[in-house]
Amino acid sequence: MKILLTGATGLLGSYLEPALRASSATVVPVSHTSPPLSGGVNCDLTDPEATARLLDVQEPDVIVHAAALTNVDRCETEPDVADRMNRLSTELLAAAPARLVFISTDSVFDGTRGGYSEDDEPAPVNEYARSKLRAEEHVLATASGVCVRTNFFGRSSRGHGLAEWLLRELEAEREVVGFEDVVFSPLYCRDVAHALVEIALGDVTGLLHLGGPAVNKYDFGVLVAERFGLDPSLVKRGSIAEVALRAPRPLDTSLDSARAHSLLETPLHGVEEAVSAMARDEPVPGRALS
Repeated sequence: MKILLTGATGLLGSYLEPALRASSATVVPVSHTSPPLSGGVNCDLTDPEATARLLDVQEPDVIVHAAALTNVDRCETEPDVADRMNRLSTELLAAAPARLVFISTDSVFDGTRGGYSEDDEPAPVNEYARSKLRAEEHVLATASGVCVRTNFFGRSSRGHGLAEWLLRELEAEREVVGFEDVVFSPLYCRDVAHALVEIALGDVTGLLHLGGPAVNKYDFGVLVAERFGLDPSLVKRGSIAEVALRAPRPLDTSLDSARAHSLLETPLHGVEEAVSAMARDEPVPGRALS
């Protein structure tokens, strides 16, 4: 089986590529870097002709599409860029006669209540989430596609994620604000990667939520500080309403992952166990972008 992996240079991709390689599959990472990643290829996934050539040459059995523009504020100010990178790239990949596993987001919901299941109606509140929801439509129109909505944390050498930002600030003994009114259901990237391998090699289709127990950003920050032996008093309580942001954010995007628990064998660890595992693990060697 040949698996085309986009987004191998990102945080999740840094965990996902080695997890896929540990399976029986041949993995071809796709990047927009020069030179290409080891064993991989270069492609601008927003270029229809280049993407068509990629699919024609590689003939993948499965495409795991983890590449995305995830900067929420940039998506808000540059919606055309967000649409090309998140929606158009997915539409072009969905044209292949391959199983498409699309990494979506919990942000497709408006966050008014949390505990969202796959049956709940999306109501995105910003351009990032709207572009991801439009991408989902192309995946769900295919016979074997699956959209995985999730929210993840981890550590790579690139250091751009939430947990990495927290650690960087706390290690420098700088105070951080944790929003008590922002709730999510994060998973450790290692667990998400293993679940995605099972999904890629299996036959799950449609929508699938991957999340852990709900936690607010303040409690998450305190937990990270404690597990890494840093000062939890540096994490201050706050409200997102006190911060001026370009893009609106949903407040509670926690997910109901009952379907995933019923279909997958991969364990999805709770946040306390997951952060402890992250503290024990070495950061993955994230790919450097040129």
